[in-house]
Amino acid sequence: GILGLEGARDQYKLLIDKILETSPNVEIHLISVTYTLPDLGKKTLNNENIAQYNILLQKMAEENGWGYIDLVTPISDGNGNLAAECCSDGYVHLSKTAYALWETALIDYATRRQLAVRRRQSQKL
Repeated sequence: GILGLEGARDQYKLLIDKILETSPNVEIHLISVTYTLPDLGKKTLNNENIAQYNILLQKMAEENGWGYIDLVTPISDGNGNLAAECCSDGYVHLSKTAYALWETALIDYATRRQLAVRRRQSQKL
């Protein structure tokens, strides 16, 4: 919140750069930030800003050749909010339903990444 969206993204990038300095061969995969239930965001931590921040994260991932995992869409109500059935506390924390959806999304992401790696390897042969 206090850094603004771009400032938060820039600080995240600095952290990742430090990780890459010590572990240059590590793969980086960014994960989206999840929403709150409708109209329950606090100050700058609201669903509109979260959506904008996720766009910044996705662009940063693309610009740097990193992966981006969209875990917000599977648990969204389709209107930029956390779906009620995916919320366990009436605010922001996730339910078992949400984690099951995340599991599916993560498996799909890993499968797509693995297939892409295999395609690149077969093209080299």
